[in-house]
Amino acid sequence: MQFWEFIEEAWSIIPELKGRRSELAQVRGEKEPNQLAKTFESAIRDIVYPELEKHLLQMSKDQYSQFLGTLKKRLTELDKKEIYKYVDGSDDGFLYSRGFIIGMGRDYFHAILNDPSLGTLYLESERFGYFIQHLFDKRFNPEYIDPLFTAVPQKPSSKRPRSIHGIILSAFRKSKD
Repeated sequence: MQFWEFIEEAWSIIPELKGRRSELAQVRGEKEPNQLAKTFESAIRDIVYPELEKHLLQMSKDQYSQFLGTLKKRLTELDKKEIYKYVDGSDDGFLYSRGFIIGMGRDYFHAILNDPSLGTLYLESERFGYFIQHLFDKRFNPEYIDPLFTAVPQKPSSKRPRSIHGIILSAFRKSKD
């Protein structure tokens, strides 16, 4: 199977939504995602990506590398100011927005590429942004240490490890003071 076929196969588990994806590309200039858009966002996160992950876990290293290479190319194709203007987001948010576009499938991807004004603000898929790379690294790189789950000492004298989430939260609290 090719890159887009894997994504389409993952969508086939929810045919009632799979056939409605083109409706999202018909909405222009929405300031906030409508209910259908939010449903697609949830579907990508909770159904499509987990289904795709099943396929990814069955791939050889070469197959997975090809999939990952194509994903990176598609993310790069969407990395344009014209698209950013319509989907917005911070640096990471724009990556996640591009992940959402890819997660919607080939037709939506090409629709946005050809007419960025079809994009909807604030729709994201973090999983297509970088989880696929993390999954590859976990599976094929035995020395890989997932930065999201690495324990970091709180203080040089402290023996109690803290998660990266705790460190970020602590830094956020200090910045508010």
